[in-house]
Amino acid sequence: MLNMLRHLSIRTKILLIPIVGALGFFTYLFVSIYLVNNSLEILEGARDKQYPLLRMTEANIGRVNDIQEALAYAVSSAEMEVLDSVKKFSTDFTGDINKSRAIEPSLDSELNNIQTVFDNYFSAAYGISEGMIDGSINFSAVGERSKKMTDSLQQLQNLLQQFYQARSETFDQAFLNFESQAQSMFSIGAILGVSISLVLIIIGVVISSMIKNSIDRLIHSLKTIAEDNGDLTIRLKTRNHDEIGELVKWFNSFMDKLQSVMQKIVETAPPLANLSTDVNNLSSDMRQTLAKQNDSVSESKNNIELMSHNVATIAQNAAEAASAARIADEEASKGQTIVGDTVKSIQHLSNSIGEASNVIAKLKEDTTSVNVVLAVIKG
Repeated sequence: MLNMLRHLSIRTKILLIPIVGALGFFTYLFVSIYLVNNSLEILEGARDKQYPLLRMTEANIGRVNDIQEALAYAVSSAEMEVLDSVKKFSTDFTGDINKSRAIEPSLDSELNNIQTVFDNYFSAAYGISEGMIDGSINFSAVGERSKKMTDSLQQLQNLLQQFYQARSETFDQAFLNFESQAQSMFSIGAILGVSISLVLIIIGVVISSMIKNSIDRLIHSLKTIAEDNGDLTIRLKTRNHDEIGELVKWFNSFMDKLQSVMQKIVETAPPLANLSTDVNNLSSDMRQTLAKQNDSVSESKNNIELMSHNVATIAQNAAEAASAARIADEEASKGQTIVGDTVKSIQHLSNSIGEASNVIAKLKEDTTSVNVVLAVIKG
């Protein structure tokens, strides 16, 4: 049963409790309906059969007594009219016997026996009474006929009493059966109620324990992973196949993938560390080289500035020479030619110095860019 419950979802496990309760309720309802129907059949039988039979049997017992009294009165009063009224009692007696046969055909043999004995008694009693009233009776046979009548009457009364007693017992038994059915229904209801309550409690405890144990194991496993500095080799375990089992399954799958990724990262870390060391060494070399280049550029700049100062001085001297040449143009034409050539040379040199100054400025900008790249690499 536990294995079956492990394969059920949590929703189904929870719904199992009201389902069992509903089944128990419908079982009790079915049993109650069955017992009530039986009780109703018993009561209906008592109402529709036994009670009418009792009433008619009781009436027939009274009619037999009435017949006795009427015949005695007719003989004592010698009135034929009274004797004729006795026939009505006989007709009513026979009519109730026929009604009894219709109500309960299973009693046909008993009713036929009662009817036969009644006919024998009534025929004997009516014949004796009629003969005594009209004087046609044979007194020599009166004793035998009276004995036969008395025996028939006694047998009839016994049969009627037995029939009445049997119907009375059946009528009373119907109510006893009804009480028994009611008690059985109460007992079954109590037994089913206690049994279903116990089953519901057991199922509730088992289901709640299974869910709680699964969640506790899940919490313990997650806590172990957290407390062991994130040990990715730990896997969750469960025997359930419900939503918690699905959660454990996909969590373990996630941990497998995460562990694989972390292994790749660990394997990649040493090459990255070596590469970082090489980059750092290269950066140091580049800084040293650029420092040397910066010193060279500074020295070149100083030399160029010195050359520019000398050029300016030369240019000033050349200007003075030109002035002197113009003054002495007429006197020194050969010196003028030499000075002109000197001026051309100086102008060419000035142009070369300007180009060198531009190259140095470009080199300075490149040096600044290299310093920025080095700063980014060091950062």
